[in-house]
This record gives sequence, C-alpha cells and structure tokens, in this order.
Amino acid sequence: MPVKPELSLLIVSETDPFLSLESGSTEIYLIRHGDALPGTDEVADGSYDDQPLSELGRRQSLALAGRMKEMPIAAIYSSPIKRAWQTASFVGDALGLEVHVNEDLREVGLQPDPRLLVHLESEERAAAVRTYLHNVELAALQVGIWS
Repeated sequence: MPVKPELSLLIVSETDPFLSLESGSTEIYLIRHGDALPGTDEVADGSYDDQPLSELGRRQSLALAGRMKEMPIAAIYSSPIKRAWQTASFVGDALGLEVHVNEDLREVGLQPDPRLLVHLESEERAAAVRTYLHNVELAALQVGIWS
C-alpha cells in the first residue's frame, strides 16, 4: 500500500528524536472500528464480518471524524469488513477523501460461525452475533491471541 510521504501527516518533536521530522517519514494511524454489537433492529444477514456499526458505533465514528477533520490526512485505507469500512467512511466524508478498501487488511482471520450463515429472525441473529463474539473473546483470553 504505497503512501506518498510528501502528502502524509508528519509530527515534529524536539524532545523525541524518533518523532522528529525527517525527509520521507510517514505517520500512520491505525484505527479500530466503532461498536458493532447490533441490536435486533440493526442486525444484518450474513457473518459477523457483515454486521454494520451499531447506533453507538455510528456515534463513535462521527465523533472520530469530527476530531480528525482538520488533520492533513493523505489517504484512507480500510479492510473489507463492513464495520471497519463504515468507520473509515465517516472519516473519509469529513475529510473529503475516498476510502480505499484493501482485501488484505484484516486484524485477524476468524472462522465463520455456521449459525450466522443461515436465515434467522433478527432477534435470533442479534443473539447469535453476541454469543459468537463472546465465545471468540473467551477463546482469545484463554489462548492469548484473537485468531
């Protein structure tokens, strides 16, 4: 993912030599998506990766966009996961930038839950998404890694 250094955000620091402005340096912000535990009225068909931001996640993303809208950001890249793309889109809209989706940008590769791949009523689907995520969290705490 090439980033043009002359267009990227740079921080000048006189106290930390690792943050000093050097020719060709680039600052990259890694931003996690907003809340994505959908309620019954927000849940979507498909896997956990297909779930949208919740109302809380949309408010969080809008607040993030407000904080970043004056920053000199050159480009925005997002994973294809719906909640990540939606979060990036709030920032992109505030900055007037297109969000570039990159299929290789993923935090972890979780196995799909077969229960989410069948038709469920929205209340059942919302409960299944929450259960799936809870089980992933428990496994991550036991093993020490998300994937």
